[in-house]
Amino acid sequence: MPNPRMSVRRTALEFRQPPVRIGLPPLPARPRPAPKAPVAASVRTVYALYLLGLLTFVTLPIGALLALGKRDRATKAEGTHYDFQIATFWKLFVLLGGCGVLTFATVGWFLMPFVVVWLLVRCERGLALARRNESVPHPDGWGTGA
Repeated sequence: MPNPRMSVRRTALEFRQPPVRIGLPPLPARPRPAPKAPVAASVRTVYALYLLGLLTFVTLPIGALLALGKRDRATKAEGTHYDFQIATFWKLFVLLGGCGVLTFATVGWFLMPFVVVWLLVRCERGLALARRNESVPHPDGWGTGA
């Protein structure tokens, strides 16, 4: 014969009541903005190669070739970075060539620091945009791309 006290015992889950809603209905959930796709690490690698190119000029064309190779398979944001990097390489090539020609008139030596600062600012701006997963707004300009 079963124990009568055992049949009356109930668990705590059986006594739980559904919550009573008092007041206004709950607000609808806000739609979350779609997360931005992260910019590939190769974008930052090219910027690093350009900065290293200030010490060794060998890494400048390596960075440009890497950007050329990755540009076709890139997302839109990455593509603007690669376009910016390729344009930076060719514009740097033109600027250094102009400074090289002007060194015969000793003016080129005074222009070289401005070219170095120009490259530093472009690389820093591109790295900042890549860190925030943003595209370069104007990759074809001579300025910082902003």
